[in-house]
Amino acid sequence: MNGAAGKGGMGGVTQGALALVGPALLVGLFAWLMLVDGWATGWPPTGAEDEGEGAAWSQKVRRLPRDLLLLALLAVLYLRSRVGGQGWAGLGPGGDTGASTGPPSRRSLSRDFEDLTEEEIRSVKHLSSGNDCVSALQLCNANHASRLREAVPNVFLLHLGQLLGEKSATKALQLLARGGEVGQPCALFGELQEKGPWESGWSRPVVKSQRGITFETTKRRWRNGLYLYKTTTILEDCSPAKFRAFNMDTASRKTWDWSMESWQRIEEPLDDDPNADSCFYLHEARMPGPICNRVYGCARRVWDNSDGGCYWITKSAVHPSIPNTKPGTVRVDEYTSGSVIRGARSRQGLSTPAVELSSVYFDDPKMRPLAFNLAMKSALWVAMQATERAFRQWLENNDVATEQELRTPGHPVRGLPESARNAGRRRKGRWRKVVRGVIFGGVAFVLHKVVK
Repeated sequence: MNGAAGKGGMGGVTQGALALVGPALLVGLFAWLMLVDGWATGWPPTGAEDEGEGAAWSQKVRRLPRDLLLLALLAVLYLRSRVGGQGWAGLGPGGDTGASTGPPSRRSLSRDFEDLTEEEIRSVKHLSSGNDCVSALQLCNANHASRLREAVPNVFLLHLGQLLGEKSATKALQLLARGGEVGQPCALFGELQEKGPWESGWSRPVVKSQRGITFETTKRRWRNGLYLYKTTTILEDCSPAKFRAFNMDTASRKTWDWSMESWQRIEEPLDDDPNADSCFYLHEARMPGPICNRVYGCARRVWDNSDGGCYWITKSAVHPSIPNTKPGTVRVDEYTSGSVIRGARSRQGLSTPAVELSSVYFDDPKMRPLAFNLAMKSALWVAMQATERAFRQWLENNDVATEQELRTPGHPVRGLPESARNAGRRRKGRWRKVVRGVIFGGVAFVLHKVVK
């Protein structure tokens, strides 16, 4: 905690320094352009009457790209200091202008409604078609803390199954007289604010494939100009138990996922198993360039599958042990994802077993919807490729683990010690800053020397 506070304090000092230096640099550069560089003198150029004066203005015009770039770089520095903890979120419509340092608002949580009772869960058991969400609902862990069950109720699992196209989930919701909940404020992904029922309006599926992996994605506008995404990935030559263990191995994820700045499990004293996959956690996601990191306080609940896979739902939530957001980051209030890992047939004609990873995803990171939607066009496929590569490497590092061990929640995996992983990430972070500074400095130097 002291280290985090110190880091936040240094960030505040840096931000204050930038707030003072930024305007001074802008004013100084503007004065240099207008007075020293001669943009404010001799206007308009006489041209033919004085060839020397015309040549001087021609030279000024050639220097214009350099001057504009220098001005833009300093403007970026200034604006970055002004928007502070909100990054670029405060620069466009829909962005918050104040600092986001407190806990997330209650709008990210489900509205008051009754969850499924044990009797209702048993009453839909006959609708199960095998390895589906209705079957997983029968295996739900009774030791989940009450706070966790309130953040992610059992009925959300049926909502996820319906969105994934599982007929048994649709029939179960209809039998329980809750068939119209998806798309309502009380449902898993909140209110659908776009026109039409949620079943319609989905984009044409985009399918991509490479050796060992087949990926399909579709999307639909949901609310606030943002999309709800559905993806299905088939990974060849692996088992559900191993892929589940890999996905729940947060310590290993830090070594290959660039976007994971930090991940902290929030201890829940009412949990019987402190290493269980279901938990509250605090996750800081690294963002590129000048954009501030995003912080997610979430509840993750996992339902076991009979084949060693699982369903799991992650949703923004509040918890008394989740600390306030540190300066220079943005707390995300609306994040929801639901996924299933289960056995599947090969899509590439192989005789080895395959695994299906199907997910539904919605995120409102407090950015301009247009910019976020453009980034997401390729981000999901790129992220899945990185996940597949890391999974193959993870299999090599854990080839001695038995299938029964991997089925056990909280199974330890081999890898680098935590101190070594953190040291490696710090070295990488320092080198990134050095490279970035060299690139920007080189561009400014070349433009200053060449464009004259």
